[in-house]
Amino acid sequence: MNKNKKLASGKFNYQIANYKNFKKILIKIKPSKRFGGIGVFAVRKLKAGTIIGNLDLLGEDLFYAWKDFKKIDKKSQKIINDFCVSSDQGFYSPKDLNYLSIPWHMNHCCDGNVGFDSIGNFITIKNVKEGNELCYDYGLVFTNSNYKLKCICKSKNCRKIITGNDWKNEKFRRKNIKYIFPEQKNLIK
Repeated sequence: MNKNKKLASGKFNYQIANYKNFKKILIKIKPSKRFGGIGVFAVRKLKAGTIIGNLDLLGEDLFYAWKDFKKIDKKSQKIINDFCVSSDQGFYSPKDLNYLSIPWHMNHCCDGNVGFDSIGNFITIKNVKEGNELCYDYGLVFTNSNYKLKCICKSKNCRKIITGNDWKNEKFRRKNIKYIFPEQKNLIK
């Protein structure tokens, strides 16, 4: 079938796609028994190094300064605090927080099974069984020195309190340097 062929339906035009281009579903959102609320789970067995969140598709396109945060309504500020990655200068946000992609819902774990590759994609850092929750250590990306999170992961290496300064710890960096977000690695250098 011609890949440029269009299907008209009311006022919308859809491009006819070939099923061979359909991407296998790797992750889904569902309730998290471990952390409460929701989490992201593997739909199938995933090998270490599998991209589960493509940076180009995450929609994290905008950066806002903290001075502008104060001008945003309180309900939106809560969502920003819950979901957006922050630095001392401000926070990263998708164009529209009403359309968060699935990886944005990953919970923190001090012994996570997800990290970042050299360009900033979310990748599995160990083999993951089907049905397991996918989590990452927020210390791999948060650089906001005011950020604090009481950790409930209960992993053997739990740090109890997660901060935006964890990446500055030499032991943390040695253990995680391969999976730290690229912009954060630049701060280390």
